[in-house]
Amino acid sequence: MAGIRSGYPGSVVMNSLKTKSFHLISAGLLKGEPGLKIYEKNVPVKKQFRKIAFRGDVPVGMAFYNCPEEAGLFVNLIKKGMPLPVNPEKVVSGDVSISDIMKPL
Repeated sequence: MAGIRSGYPGSVVMNSLKTKSFHLISAGLLKGEPGLKIYEKNVPVKKQFRKIAFRGDVPVGMAFYNCPEEAGLFVNLIKKGMPLPVNPEKVVSGDVSISDIMKPL
């Protein structure tokens, strides 16, 4: 529109489903892609599940079940193609807070 050619980076598929008993948020790629590293953790005591897909150190997909407070940050990292500055295993385990993730950003 401004007279400069630029590539379209594409969009990120996102879904959110909230009911009285659960809240599921997903975005990006989660399966079927070669070269993706998947981290996931089920915490039955809290009725939570986290799954994050990475290409290198950049998150490209996520699904969070009953932990929606972290979803917005990850959707933003996925859209911008920004690397995750903390250990992904700690994120899916729930051992890292949002402020820990944002400090290095």
